[in-house]
Amino acid sequence: SVNAKVGKYYSPTDEMAEIMNNEDLHLVATIYEKDMENFKIGTKVLAYSNENPSKKYYAQVVQLNPHIGSDRRTEIHCHFEEVYPDLHSGKYLNVEFETKSKVGYGTSSAAIVRNENQDFVFIQLSKNQFKAIPVKVINDNKNSVQLELPENLSDIKSDMKVITKGNNDLLMQWKK
Repeated sequence: SVNAKVGKYYSPTDEMAEIMNNEDLHLVATIYEKDMENFKIGTKVLAYSNENPSKKYYAQVVQLNPHIGSDRRTEIHCHFEEVYPDLHSGKYLNVEFETKSKVGYGTSSAAIVRNENQDFVFIQLSKNQFKAIPVKVINDNKNSVQLELPENLSDIKSDMKVITKGNNDLLMQWKK
């Protein structure tokens, strides 16, 4: 890429030319800080252009930039699995990433109680016996939430009732 023109004055800081090797193009994608946990070296990438969405380009993540910018974003670098002759430097692509799916449990948002920066739900073990379960909220809609439960809950059964009314009272009793 040559940026110079005959007769134009250039200062020492001006870029006059850029040398590129199209034999080993990389895909650079910008991701948000909150999504960084979903990416690791080797994550599969599918890319395509708006001009020809049916033409797919396959790549893998080879580098994660650990620096987070002031806009709360960072870059990941991906290596194409083969040489694609129609790709060139500076081309904009849409990308889709392979991510691990999380098993989530849905319930009413009224079931969530918060204590010391931790979210909990109460389940009913028997008529007057309840248990507080620490949870992580994965997705929060106005009236419902998707939860991730801790893995060490062998005593939880799928037919147990999640408490949605009076759970703040249960929290006060539980804290005693």
